[in-house]
Amino acid sequence: MKNKKQNAVVYCEGAFNTTNGKTAHGLVRFSGRYNVVAVMDSTLKGRDAGVVLDGINRDVPLVKSVEDAFEISLMRNLELTHFVVGLAPDGGRLGARARDDIVVAIEFGLNVDCGLHDFLTDDAELVSLAADCGVELVFVLGHPSYYPRFGFRPAGVRGFRAPYPIPDENADAWMVKELKPGVMERFAGTVECASVLMHPAYWIE
Repeated sequence: MKNKKQNAVVYCEGAFNTTNGKTAHGLVRFSGRYNVVAVMDSTLKGRDAGVVLDGINRDVPLVKSVEDAFEISLMRNLELTHFVVGLAPDGGRLGARARDDIVVAIEFGLNVDCGLHDFLTDDAELVSLAADCGVELVFVLGHPSYYPRFGFRPAGVRGFRAPYPIPDENADAWMVKELKPGVMERFAGTVECASVLMHPAYWIE
């Protein structure tokens, strides 16, 4: 399941020029997983993210909407594939505006990568919308007595390895949910997640 760099819009509405935008800052400076096409922050629309961040033009425009990010990608002959939440708000919780923008991203067919404390998989409406828009598999590292009630099952025994090794005693905490019947049989391998979560510290139960 390893892929080349994915073209992404980084979501940082109202926070890119603040300390709450530190995740987005890191992605603009360097990302081994994403090619950052644009950063979404309507308060800074029209400026270059690199210039705002540290005075270096990185050719990463700040835009006000997902639609604007798609326009940029089309102008550059790129296929936009990911919507990466680059906010790090106090408490790590998604606000109502952010959730609304995630809905738009899903409706546009983008993969949504979010490492905040709000698990998108807990939101039945978002999961249903994702299924309607073609999302096939959802992975989570969480409590094995909680997530099965939402249809999640152990992923390791089904051929899906986590980005980092998980101790055998916690193997059942790495889970997958099939949003399209039968699709699980078509895939196997090591799952690659958002670059902001690609660190061993996040995979210790």
